[in-house]
Amino acid sequence: MMSDEERRNLASEILARAIKSIVELYGPRVNEVFEDVIQETDGTLTPVYLADSEDGFGSFICHLFPLSAVETIILECEAAYERFRVEIKDVTSDLKAELKVKDHAPDELRADAVRAMAFAATRTYILEMRNALCDAVTESFLDARVVAEAVLGFMLKRYLESSAEDGDEPRRITHDARGDVENATQRVMQHKREHLKELLSYIPDLTIEARLGRKEKASIDDIRRARDRLGEQASNKSIAYELSVHESTIRKRLEREGKALDDL
Repeated sequence: MMSDEERRNLASEILARAIKSIVELYGPRVNEVFEDVIQETDGTLTPVYLADSEDGFGSFICHLFPLSAVETIILECEAAYERFRVEIKDVTSDLKAELKVKDHAPDELRADAVRAMAFAATRTYILEMRNALCDAVTESFLDARVVAEAVLGFMLKRYLESSAEDGDEPRRITHDARGDVENATQRVMQHKREHLKELLSYIPDLTIEARLGRKEKASIDDIRRARDRLGEQASNKSIAYELSVHESTIRKRLEREGKALDDL
C-alpha cells in the first residue's frame, strides 16, 4: 500500500491528467462538462460547474474540490486490487479454481493497474459531476412535488372532517402515497441502470446485462489448459489442493461415463 504522501502526489498527478484529457477531448465544447477550472494557490485544480434547468427546477453553481476524493479513489483501487479474484470454471465438469490476482501477478502489474483504475475513475468522476448535480436538482424538485401533493391530501382530509355536521358518523379519510413513492423509486433505478450501462459499454469484453441464447460451454481441453496454467502459477498449497480435489471430482464423473481424463 502507498504512504499518504505517495497517494496524495499520485492524486494530484491523476487529477491534472484527467482534467487535461477532458479539455483536449471536448475542445471548445468543454463547457458541456464544466464552466471553468481554477488553480488554487497550492496548485490544486478546482472545476466549476454551472447549469440552469430548462424546466424551471432551479440553477446552481458548484466549486468542486476533488483532490481528497481522488485520494480516496486511489485507496479504493488499491483495496479492490487486493481483493480481486479470478475464477475459472467448467460448467460441464464443475471443475473450477479461484485465485487472488495479487498472489500471482507481478508487482508492476499492481502499480499499473491501480494507476489505470484511478485515472479512469477520476475522469468519470469529473465528467459526470455536472450531470449528477443536474439530476440532484431535478430529483429534489420532484420529491418536493410529491410532498406538496401529500400535503394537499392532508388538507383535504381536514376539510372534509371539519365540514361534517353534528350527528354524522366520523369519516375515516386517508391519502395513499405508496404509488408516488414506488414511481419515484422506479424512475431513479431505471435512470441509474441505463446510465451505468452506458458508462460501462465503452469497456471491451465486459458483460453488463443478461444475454439471450444458450451459453457456450468450455470443453474439457479448455479446462485442462486452465488447470495447467493455474497449476503453474499457484504458489501455495491450498490452490494446488483445490485443483486436485476438483480434478478428482471430474475423474469420478468421467469414470461413470466410461471415459478417462488422461485419454481426452
